[in-house]
This record gives sequence, structure tokens and C-alpha cells, in this order.
Amino acid sequence: MKVRQALTNLVCAETWDEINTDIDGANAVKDTVLDSYFWSKVKYVLQFTKPIYYMIKFADSDRPVIREVYEQMDSMLGQIKDIFELRDTTLYNYIHVEVQNRWEMLNVPLRALAYVLTPKYYHPSWLSTPAPGGEAGENHTKIKRFIENIWLH
Repeated sequence: MKVRQALTNLVCAETWDEINTDIDGANAVKDTVLDSYFWSKVKYVLQFTKPIYYMIKFADSDRPVIREVYEQMDSMLGQIKDIFELRDTTLYNYIHVEVQNRWEMLNVPLRALAYVLTPKYYHPSWLSTPAPGGEAGENHTKIKRFIENIWLH
């Protein structure tokens, strides 16, 4: 939202009308920039895309993060759920399904193994801690079952 003031200053400047040849387009841009409803929607979109951005940024690092991807995915979905909890459960369900479908395509046993080989993730205190969103995340639950199956066989 740092750009709001700069854009407002730009469209309110005297030179705005001078530099634009498309008057209708310039007026449409000006009306949009000065519309508080537009900025409330921008803020809303940024709220739920921020966890997605941080997940992508986390996964696209030069560090070895494969063992933490499951936890980050659950954390991201929980944060998005918290944002949508009172506002729009339909949109949350849509995003959740899309993210889970993409995740299933990327989910391979090697990731699960890297996850399991990280001691933090099979300690009882971690397994009993709910993920963001107030409940154990899907990946959290899958890994817990995977670990239990390993110990049983």
C-alpha cells in the first residue's frame, strides 16, 4: 500500500492532464486511484496473497528447505484460512482446493522422507501442536500417519 500516496500525488498533479493524450483513460485511472473501495480490495488481495508469496519465496531459496516444505505449506494454508474465516469461505475453499491439487502433483516420497528424517517433525510436542488455522493441517496429518506406519512395520 506504499504506492497509494505516490499514485494519488501523480494523478492529482497538474501535469497529469498535460501528459495524457487519452483523456477518458486518464480519467478512469484517476477515478480508480482515488477510489477508497478499490484500495480496500487491493488490501484484501494482498492479505491473502502474502502467505502464498512467502511460501514461494521460502521454497525458492538456495538453502536446503525440502524438509520444511510440508510445515510451510500447512502454515500458509492456515494463515489464508485465518484471513478468510469471517469474510469469504467460498473463496478460501477454492484457493485451498487449487493449492492442494497443485501440491498433490508435486508431492513425492523423497519430500516425505526428507521431512521424516528431520527429528523435529516426529517429536510428540510438534505432532500435537495445531497448525495455523486452529487445526492440524492436512500435510501434518499425512506425515503423522506416515510416521506411525513406519514405526508399526
